[in-house]
Amino acid sequence: WRSLAGDAGGGAAADLAFGSAGESWLAAKDRITGADAADAAARRKILARIAIPVAFAAVRGPGGDIGAVAYGAVMDGTLSLNMVATDPALRGRRLSETACRALMAWARRDHDAVSACLQVVEANAPARRLYERMGFSAPLYRYHYRLKDAADPPVPLTRD
Repeated sequence: WRSLAGDAGGGAAADLAFGSAGESWLAAKDRITGADAADAAARRKILARIAIPVAFAAVRGPGGDIGAVAYGAVMDGTLSLNMVATDPALRGRRLSETACRALMAWARRDHDAVSACLQVVEANAPARRLYERMGFSAPLYRYHYRLKDAADPPVPLTRD
């Protein structure tokens, strides 16, 4: 969590799309994360159902291709940053930071957001350093997943 008070704005170096991701953002996300067809299809279904203000940020690398993506959704004055990812070949150039800062500026400017939050895997030290550099404080809470016995088949999460 962090407050958005006092942020100077910024975000000019990121391309923002509002309401829906667009095919170039989705394709870049799939490429950067190495998503297979099933993961990509599931992500598209989830993103298509977001019913609150949402923006998708893409930042281009030196070659002109999208090198980092993130999306943010605003509810009750808080921006939730999600799906932050950087092309492994372009890490260390602050592309994801640019994407996140653009989303924070959008949320504050267009939706009067006063805070931002995110989730990060505790073992992801580079991402944790990024978020600490951006002013995110210590964890508000920790969570974990509980899995059924491996012999049980997974339960599909579908909606008819």
